[in-house]
Order: sequence, then C-alpha cells, then structure tokens
Amino acid sequence: MEAYRPLVDAVRWGRRDGQFGSASEPEVIALSVRGTAHGLVSLVLSGNEPPGLAVADCYERALRALVTG
Repeated sequence: MEAYRPLVDAVRWGRRDGQFGSASEPEVIALSVRGTAHGLVSLVLSGNEPPGLAVADCYERALRALVTG
C-alpha cells in the first residue's frame, strides 16, 4: 500500500483546496481513483479495450469524471 498513502494525502490536499467534495472520506475517494486507473490500465494491457474506444486517450477524462461527477 506504499502508493496508496500519497494518493490519500493528495486527496486531502485537494479537498482542502476545494477540488473534491466532502461527501466521501479521502480514503474512499483515493481507493476509487486507484481502482479506476488500475482498471483502465488493465484493459489496455490485456487488449480488452471496447471497439472504437482508445482507453489510453481517456484516462484524464475518466478520472476527472470520477472526481467531479
């Protein structure tokens, strides 16, 4: 979980700066971001991208949608 703690800290800083809502705990937001990123990378590496959608081009938009709604 070495990479998880800095992500939780980044979420805390983001919440303090108004980048995240306060509806969920920082640990839940960080876990969601990590899970989404892991899933997208897994799709690309396994060759299971949906037809016609370049997942690698969607990382930022997917994570932004997760964070901001």
